[in-house]
Amino acid sequence: GGIPWDPPWDLGVPQTINAFKVLVTDTLCAALLGSQGSVKDQIQQETGTKLVFSNRGDYFPQTSYRVLGVYADDETSILAAFDHIMRRIVELGEEERKAPPLAGPELLGKEYGEYVFRFCVTRRMCTQIIGTAGSVIKKIRQDTGAKVFIENDTFCGHRSARVIGGSDNILN
Repeated sequence: GGIPWDPPWDLGVPQTINAFKVLVTDTLCAALLGSQGSVKDQIQQETGTKLVFSNRGDYFPQTSYRVLGVYADDETSILAAFDHIMRRIVELGEEERKAPPLAGPELLGKEYGEYVFRFCVTRRMCTQIIGTAGSVIKKIRQDTGAKVFIENDTFCGHRSARVIGGSDNILN
């Protein structure tokens, strides 16, 4: 029984050219999974991605957000999955607006019509996103109209980040 060799990768993680880690609330996770994984299966089928969720209670360090790995060889597939995720963020954000959680909204920005898309990136990607003296992140903010923040603390080689803006601003 068992594998006679130790593969250099985690068998639960798809081997694709592109991967993106989205941080999701438990409520967003449930909405993206759907009953018996039906929504997840639909998103995967429509976008050509593989979605891998962290287990219940398994959160990105020092947060209450689960990690959703979005895997695909083609970048456009990942962007198509983002569209599905963003639609769920908007739906659940509107529910938060109608019935604000006691701890405050997690999916809404401060301004009306703003939503929060959370993700985590490797330290190397952080330097690419920020750029020399913040030049790249300033341009992203300018070009999209979205607010982009990357946390300073690194956990497991990753930093959490958020994009706040209208759903169109975030997807650009």
